[in-house]
Amino acid sequence: MKFLLPFLLATYETHITPQDASIMFGDPVQSAEWSMVPDVIICQGAPVKPHRVKQAVGYWSALGHDIGEVIEADANDFGCLRQVALNGEILIDLASQSFRMGEHIAVTKTWVVKDTKEILRARIEITSGWGNSDRVMEHELGHALGFRDFNQTGHIMHSDWSKGGHKFKGLERKQENNYSKENILNGI
Repeated sequence: MKFLLPFLLATYETHITPQDASIMFGDPVQSAEWSMVPDVIICQGAPVKPHRVKQAVGYWSALGHDIGEVIEADANDFGCLRQVALNGEILIDLASQSFRMGEHIAVTKTWVVKDTKEILRARIEITSGWGNSDRVMEHELGHALGFRDFNQTGHIMHSDWSKGGHKFKGLERKQENNYSKENILNGI
C-alpha cells in the first residue's frame, strides 16, 4: 500500500501572487473538503502571531467551517522539523528553501485523496514580514480548506493581495448559522 500512495493522492499548490489574473465570475470553487476537523499547528519561527491565526480561524468559523485547535508547536515538533504536515493538520511555517521568493507572499499545499476529494493535510508557508498582514492568513486558510483563487476585485480569495479585500461571497458553508458581515470581519 505504501507505494500506491503517490497514485492515490494529489497535491495542490496555491499562492498569493503580486501578478493579476483574469477576473472570474460566478462563485468560488471548493475543489476538496476535510472529512475530519483539522488542527492548526504554528511552527516556531513562523512569521505569524498566534492571535492573528486565531482571528483567521474565527473568520472561517463564522462562515460555518470547522477548524480545531490552534496549537503553538514546541521546538521538537515532528511536522515542523521535517517541514511536513501530518494527517489532520494545517501546518504554518516560514517559507522553505523551495519557496519562489519575489513571486509569492505565501503558498499553501494541500494533500487530497483523488477519488474522494478529501483533504488529508495542508502546509502554509509564509514569507517573513507578511504573516500578520491583513487578509493573508484568511486567504491561505481558505486554500487549506480547499478553496481556489477567485479573482473578483475585493474578494478574500483573490490571487493578487493588492486587489483582494474582505468579500466572502460563495465561501459560506451551508449550515444553520447566521453569517453577519460584522461577525465574519470581527472573527466571531
